[in-house]
Amino acid sequence: MGLFSRLFGRRDDPPAADPAPQGDPPELAAAIAALQAEDMPAVLRLAAPQLDATNPAVRADAQRLCALAQSRLGDWPAAFGHWQALFALEPTAHNALQVATTSVMCGEIERGEQWFRQSGELNASSQDTNPIQAHISFLTALCNVGRHADALPYLGWIRDVYRRLHITDDTFLHLRGVPFLSVFLENSWPVLHAALDAPAIEAWYGELIADLDEDGAQRARHWLATQTASAD
Repeated sequence: MGLFSRLFGRRDDPPAADPAPQGDPPELAAAIAALQAEDMPAVLRLAAPQLDATNPAVRADAQRLCALAQSRLGDWPAAFGHWQALFALEPTAHNALQVATTSVMCGEIERGEQWFRQSGELNASSQDTNPIQAHISFLTALCNVGRHADALPYLGWIRDVYRRLHITDDTFLHLRGVPFLSVFLENSWPVLHAALDAPAIEAWYGELIADLDEDGAQRARHWLATQTASAD
């Protein structure tokens, strides 16, 4: 899914976290260097001794490093354990989202949805994640495991952001952390094409087009006509 991989990092990772948001602890300097060098086995080997550190901040960073490394290696059950342990130390909306997306990558869809809701509840007060990015991250995970139909409500939520904003000027959208309309159109198509038939896809985009400004509606109609012609 180009929208998700291009805007928010690698397809095989949940959204990445800064391994040391408040400074790099000396105990983990070598592990952080290994992460930067993309040597994931070394990250695990070097960070593991600090998982039981007396300093909670060091423990949290060690869990974060191990979670990122296991995610990059595709060991989703192990990554889930580290993200969940990190959430226990740092109960943020961002970390709950990590647990949610990793749960999906483990095939635990219901568990992932529960964590996604918890992330949203936390974010309502903390506002430490962009809700659009959160929805993109979660539906990316669903699409990566072939659950395109389950991704539709999250894609629909993003579509409805455009409907509420009405304005589709690129600068206007960028300032609000919303992907350009052209990017959304291009990359929503594979999700819909995998989950819906042609009339339902046309109706789905029709709801979007009805609420866009004149320029956006015209661009969307032209794009949809081109896509439909190509699919025939």
